[in-house]
Amino acid sequence: MAATLEARAMARRFGAVEALAGLSFAVEEGELYGLLGPDGAGKTTAIRALAGLIDLDGGEAHVLGVDPAQGGAAVRESLGLMPQQYSLYRDLSVKENLRFFSRLYVLPRAGRGTGRGG
Repeated sequence: MAATLEARAMARRFGAVEALAGLSFAVEEGELYGLLGPDGAGKTTAIRALAGLIDLDGGEAHVLGVDPAQGGAAVRESLGLMPQQYSLYRDLSVKENLRFFSRLYVLPRAGRGTGRGG
């Protein structure tokens, strides 16, 4: 039986910055799992990749057996996220925060509040 949430050697770069370098883990049904680490450790990047909001440069991820990059809104609807504090991500711009949370909550493009429909 496949894990409910699985990451295998996830890798992602932003220019010269290696945000994810081979992150692997599996979460089975009924388990509670948290990502902990210092600023810049890649936690937000991992969550964005698992939610299908960004593509990976290497490795793979599956949410309920579906590749988040292919699963779109259905994958995001199946995730439950608990940020460490009720606030915006400081490493994202206001527009990026709006886009991130609107996609997590599967808001239609017109309702995302970005001023340009998405």
